[in-house]
Amino acid sequence: MSLLYVPESFELRTAPELGPLALLDVALVVADQALRLEHAQLDDIFRDRDHERPPDTLVAALLTQRFRELRSLVAFYSAAARHTHIPDRLPF
Repeated sequence: MSLLYVPESFELRTAPELGPLALLDVALVVADQALRLEHAQLDDIFRDRDHERPPDTLVAALLTQRFRELRSLVAFYSAAARHTHIPDRLPF
C-alpha cells in the first residue's frame, strides 16, 4: 500500500481542494481493501478465463481497477495544485 498524503494547514489555505481530495484518497484505499478481503482472487480474475465468476466478483474487479486509476488522478492533481499554489521556498 502506498503512503497517504495529508495536506498541511498552510497548503489547505492556498489550495483548499487538497483536503477533500485527501479524504477521497483514503476512501478509495479503504474501499479497495474491503473488496480485496471479500474477493481474494481479484488480481487474477481477468487472466483466468476458464472459470465463470459471479457478477459481484466481476464488478469488484472493475471497481478496484478504477480505484487505482482514480488514486493516480488524485495524486497528479494534488501534486499540480501544490506546485501551482504553494511556493517552493517560504519567505523566511
